[in-house]
Amino acid sequence: MTTARKVIEIALRRSGIIDPSEAVEALEIQNGLTDLTAMLNDWVLDGVIKSFPTLTELTEVVLTFYDDTTLQDTTTVALSTNLAIRISGEAGVSVGQDVLFDAKNGLNAILRKQSNSQLLASSYETTLSNMPSQRLRRV
Repeated sequence: MTTARKVIEIALRRSGIIDPSEAVEALEIQNGLTDLTAMLNDWVLDGVIKSFPTLTELTEVVLTFYDDTTLQDTTTVALSTNLAIRISGEAGVSVGQDVLFDAKNGLNAILRKQSNSQLLASSYETTLSNMPSQRLRRV
């Protein structure tokens, strides 16, 4: 289970804002929740995902797509590295090429999932409208 706290901790470490051996402070988690929520809201507005749950530290991060399928545990890298990029700019640090690579690949995987869900939903609608029972109703 990937919680919002886990995503934020990974993002803080991958961005270089905190050292891997450092404990994450409560204020950093709160700021991370704000940034993660803002990032996911941007993804909703951009049509990447349909929705996500209201986030607290312990919320399991589940992304919902337009066909109402969900994606959770496999999104940890995508979420944490994209969040690392977002928060690194605010902190005035630069992320490494490995973070940029992982963020791009992770987001592309989510975009492929989103595209597949929209394609499946649209093909279902097309198939449904071409079924004999539906064609008779259009007459």
